[in-house]
Amino acid sequence: MWRAEATSVIGNQLAKVAIALLVLDRTGSAAWSGATYGLMLLAPLLAGVVLTPLADRLPRREVLVASCVVQAGLVGVMTLPGVSVIVLAGAAVSVAGVQALYAAARAAVALDVLGAEHHKSGRTRLMVVREWGQLLGLATAAAVIGTIGPIAALLLDIASFLIAAALLWWGLRPRPSARTISAGAAARPKTSSVRMFARVLRQDRQARLMAILIVLIGFAAVPDGLAAPLVEQTHGPDGMVAVLLAADCVGVIIMGHWLERQSSDRQRRLVVPLALLCQAPLVAFFFQPPLLVAGGC
Repeated sequence: MWRAEATSVIGNQLAKVAIALLVLDRTGSAAWSGATYGLMLLAPLLAGVVLTPLADRLPRREVLVASCVVQAGLVGVMTLPGVSVIVLAGAAVSVAGVQALYAAARAAVALDVLGAEHHKSGRTRLMVVREWGQLLGLATAAAVIGTIGPIAALLLDIASFLIAAALLWWGLRPRPSARTISAGAAARPKTSSVRMFARVLRQDRQARLMAILIVLIGFAAVPDGLAAPLVEQTHGPDGMVAVLLAADCVGVIIMGHWLERQSSDRQRRLVVPLALLCQAPLVAFFFQPPLLVAGGC
């Protein structure tokens, strides 16, 4: 699972930079580039409500493998000659949406493999592996895209998905779906996942707070969505887009290692302060953009 995660994440970072540059190149619009990046972040949240129930209804290994193959196909659409910006953005958003299904199945398999006792530490380490993969992928993107171009980077992303699918198919043993495991699942009334999500938000104050915090953290990604236009405005090399995006990964890796060593009570107390702290770069970006430009960032 860790090898497959690292492989697919590295390819995803290549694609992330390539898509930002392709959209900006074909439209010349910072709004289009930022909107595409923003939709790629929003898609997993929306798709997660609709698609994640499939992770319980279908065998999990098959869900993981199918998600990788579908994402490889969607990235393949982006490489077609003359593909329109609408199709390019739609495929990018769809890839991000399928990742929500992959993440749900991956979390279920991790719990099954690690057990309840080691699940928390294993999940944290998997997150760190993911961030290291992002950092390595962005570092690779800075070199690859600058020499062979964004289309070649997308082809490498396709290869990473297929390699991850092969690792998961032959590296994980088959596991039944959660619905098969639960004898009473068929007897339970079927409830729309959207309605269930809305009911939880309505009835649970802590769930509403967590939803608000997640939205706040999402706003911190605004500067990332404008990385490509910012590099073009300052006449920097294309690889600088990857360098700017890599800054997030460095921060997550450092804080991930630190948080892993904190107690559960302290981690809970830090949720709100850290969510608010995530807004600092966004505030700085909006109030002091000339400093960023003047600094050649």
